[in-house]
Order: sequence, then C-alpha cells, then structure tokens
Amino acid sequence: MATVTGSAIIGTLSTGGATLLTIPTNMKAKVKSMIIDNQSAAAKTVNLRDTVAPDPYDGVSSPTTQYLARGQWTTPKGLTANMDKNDLKGLEFIGTIDVYADATDTACVITINYELE
Repeated sequence: MATVTGSAIIGTLSTGGATLLTIPTNMKAKVKSMIIDNQSAAAKTVNLRDTVAPDPYDGVSSPTTQYLARGQWTTPKGLTANMDKNDLKGLEFIGTIDVYADATDTACVITINYELE
C-alpha cells in the first residue's frame, strides 16, 4: 500500500470540537509533527480525539461510535510548541482527528503533518 503525506490546519479552536482530518477507509494516519501556535492572551489546552464510526456488520446495523482520547497538550500564552515524530511516537488515528480546546479562540492555530498508510 502506498504512503501519502499531507498536512492539515485548524485556525479556530473550539470547546465543541472541530475535525482536523478524516482518514480514508482502510487507512491510518500517523502524525509526524504538530505545531500549536498560541498567540492568545491565555494558555490553551488542546485535546486530540480519534472518532471511529464502525461500519455495520452482521446483526448490527448501527454500531456505536467510539471516541478515543489520543493526547492532550497545554501551550502557554504567546508561545509556539513544536513537536516532531520523536515527541509524537505512536500517535495514530483510524477515524477522524478531532480537536477540542478548553476555550474557543481564533488566536491559537494547530498544524499537523501526517502520513496515511
């Protein structure tokens, strides 16, 4: 199977969550780097969640969606956190990468670089 690389950006953090990336069926996303650029007036805590909606299977027409916490990071106000593949080792997603924050904010931007396998 071929490996595809890409990047995704969230420009507005939200307490209600926002989808950063939807992973194609039968693939997984390995996060290779992440930047949290927090230029807001307060520290921001960001949570990444893997939302997995299983396909229907024998006898179950609507399987329960799974919400899997994959990590949490806090970045102080006015600073940028840069994480590489060593910092993010093993951070993989199979559903959608959803981003949740402790406060809605347009002054904190998240960028991830990933590989799809």
